[in-house]
Amino acid sequence: MQIKKYPHKNLNKNRILYFQIGLSLVLFFSFISIEWRSDGKSYEPETVDPGYDFTEQAIVIEIPKIKPKPIEKKKVEKVKKEPEPVEPNDDPDQIFNEPEPEPNPDPNEILTGLEKPIPDPILIVPSRVVEQFPVFPGCEIYEDREKLKDCMNGKIYKLIRKYFDTSIAYDLNLNGPQKIYTNFKVSHTGEVIFEGARAPHPELQKEAERVILKIPDIKPGKMGGKPVDVLFSVPIRFEVN
Repeated sequence: MQIKKYPHKNLNKNRILYFQIGLSLVLFFSFISIEWRSDGKSYEPETVDPGYDFTEQAIVIEIPKIKPKPIEKKKVEKVKKEPEPVEPNDDPDQIFNEPEPEPNPDPNEILTGLEKPIPDPILIVPSRVVEQFPVFPGCEIYEDREKLKDCMNGKIYKLIRKYFDTSIAYDLNLNGPQKIYTNFKVSHTGEVIFEGARAPHPELQKEAERVILKIPDIKPGKMGGKPVDVLFSVPIRFEVN
């Protein structure tokens, strides 16, 4: 522990007084420094003489105008038209007083220039709902719908048994019962159109198409008195032993 130089002096006795005196002096000098004003010299801006006047007029340079060359006009030679010969007419008043005849339009010629009306679309009807059943050749003696249907079925199956070549199934090594489902259409013109077939082998489908197309033209069926396309489905069955 360091020994004090003057042990009998008590410095903490007036410590608050010394602090207040020091704080007052600091505040005083701070106030003086804030309120202090310094009057400096005022400087005027210097003017510079550029040596020339900006108000002078701008120099104007005139460019000489080039006159375009005149366009030479091509001379067009006038061709003298010879007067058309006038047929002699003994009566001069008839030329001015007689009116020209007006053309008489032919109504047939006017209608030829018009477009033809678009025909109504042809209906496609299944055979089970057609009103007037198609008439197969040789079935004209019947008028009843069911009798016309039975007559047509009998003649079509007779044609299939006659022309269908069942030996194709033997060549393809097929065994047992064979079923081929064919679809065809009797058009509104009476033509028989093949629509497709389902068979165990493509060769049997081709043979079914060949046989169906052997059906002759048929008198078309009708709906509401108008010819329509009628759809038919004919199954072909046979067995390979």
